[in-house]
Amino acid sequence: MKVYSITIRNNQYEQWNKVVGEKFELIRIDHNNIKYELALAEHDSILLVDLVSCKELFVETMIDRKILLKNLHVIGLSNIPNIHECLGLLGYGIKAYGHNLMDPSLFNEMLDKVSDGHMWFPELILEDVIKVALHSSDQPQKLDSLEMLTPREQEVAFNVAQGKTNKEIAKTLSLSPDTVKLHLNHIYRKLDIDNRVALALKLKV
Repeated sequence: MKVYSITIRNNQYEQWNKVVGEKFELIRIDHNNIKYELALAEHDSILLVDLVSCKELFVETMIDRKILLKNLHVIGLSNIPNIHECLGLLGYGIKAYGHNLMDPSLFNEMLDKVSDGHMWFPELILEDVIKVALHSSDQPQKLDSLEMLTPREQEVAFNVAQGKTNKEIAKTLSLSPDTVKLHLNHIYRKLDIDNRVALALKLKV
């Protein structure tokens, strides 16, 4: 799989290349010719976006060429990741969000998840992302896709969508945290997702 990158900063590109280059081919997109070069990008490839130097350019491109960028797995990377920026980017269909200089093991974990078609977010902001993203919805509605879940799994899923932690869900449903975790693993497998944000967004109407 190819990994494309958008950054004005040479040092940032070199940093990414040290990590990405071990597993994937990293290709730098010319920010002055971004629309043309993205049109030539292979479908289902990954796009790394340096939000420090190219956020406005990226947002403008998304608005103008949203259909085109749906063919890519977009990852937004910031020097100071925060929930508000993350939520704003979710509206543009990003698959992952994190720190530009995150540990190589986390960076590779993120790339592996995204290349497999999943979403990825730092653990530190995961709960906040769910809570804020779904703040406007008091109770998610049952979707047809949830009919494959057991009644108990549906209860767990709805509690996750309300932003509750595993400990809070365990207390609410009179379960152990380990049992909640087991239910979540079953839910992820059945719905072909792999994290709480993906589950919460799936339940949001």
